[in-house]
Amino acid sequence: MLQLPTIDSFPDIRGKKVLVRASLNVPVQNGVISDETRLLANMPTIKALQERGAKIILLGHFGRKGESLQIVADALSKHVPLKFLSGAYDAPETMQGIASLQNSEVVLLENVRRDVREKENDTKYAAQMASLGDYFVVDAFADAHREHASITGIAKIIPTVFGEAFMQEYNAFSRALEPKAPSLAIIGGAKFDTKTPLIQALVQKYTHVFVGGALMNDVYKARGYEIGTSVVGDTAINPEILTRPNLVVPTDVSVQNAQGEVRNVHATEVQPSDMIVDVGEDSLVTLKKLINDAATIVWNGPLGYYEGGFDYSTKECAKRIAARTNATTIVGGGDTLAAIKATKTTAAYTHPSTAGGAMLTFLETSTLPIIKVVMQHRAALTSGTQAAEY
Repeated sequence: MLQLPTIDSFPDIRGKKVLVRASLNVPVQNGVISDETRLLANMPTIKALQERGAKIILLGHFGRKGESLQIVADALSKHVPLKFLSGAYDAPETMQGIASLQNSEVVLLENVRRDVREKENDTKYAAQMASLGDYFVVDAFADAHREHASITGIAKIIPTVFGEAFMQEYNAFSRALEPKAPSLAIIGGAKFDTKTPLIQALVQKYTHVFVGGALMNDVYKARGYEIGTSVVGDTAINPEILTRPNLVVPTDVSVQNAQGEVRNVHATEVQPSDMIVDVGEDSLVTLKKLINDAATIVWNGPLGYYEGGFDYSTKECAKRIAARTNATTIVGGGDTLAAIKATKTTAAYTHPSTAGGAMLTFLETSTLPIIKVVMQHRAALTSGTQAAEY
């Protein structure tokens, strides 16, 4: 496993300004944060920097439209005293707020996505943010699959390490790359076109790879089955995947017809008016047996049309995995975490991850863009080249 630089590798940072790319994109319902898991995950890194006397500047994104981080600031301030600076990063009040920081104090800056240059990974925007600090800590594993200005952009400019929440995720998924056999990967949700490379990687490492959710519809379509009105992707599946003996595809499914009637049928018996909504009864039995036998279990994505209320198989899967107390159990993805929370089994898992896309990218490629950037720059420093700017 690659040894990543952490806060412990910093020199004396007392009085130094440390930027922290935090994980702040929390779910909100009716104007109230419904789950603070991601916020709380940032606390060990914040506390560690406070103990070292650093001046802490938090960065992060929230929502999809550049919503204000005020609601996040209010929630986070219940766990650590902080100032929220809602202005632009180069605004006088922002600069003054940062300049007035005392050792171990914390400020939270406004949503990085309020500037369109964030997603463009604009170098000038990254430089503007980097100029606010002396060092950089990446703690948002859930966002680490993105090459954005507040992540890889800053890391190319000032000394960068990884925070405690990031390392917890990294260590868990590194173990998942070398699973103890017999092993089981459960991949659900949708977008087979983006998950095909992941499944190709998993079938080479895992004893069994079980496909559920809308992904199984793509498999049925590739096999020439009738899928009715079911959701499918736009990209054809690599035929080689379909021939893998350890790829487990449900043999029966739960369908709903145009009249709203739900019934269990064989995968080859779906009618044109049917929509596949969940894994079938026999296939759920098969999955439970695979879970019972596995020493390592990795799960991402619901097994059925979860957002439509068809959550039976997903919740049954959650409960069965939670019962495997002597196995390594790693789970991630929004709907997946919602399922284990609904079944009150979160504490039973070895590692419930706050990451979705980053989890899938890491399992597929064994790395993340930010890891590549940081390690390349450290290697450049070690070799004495001028490739790095620090």
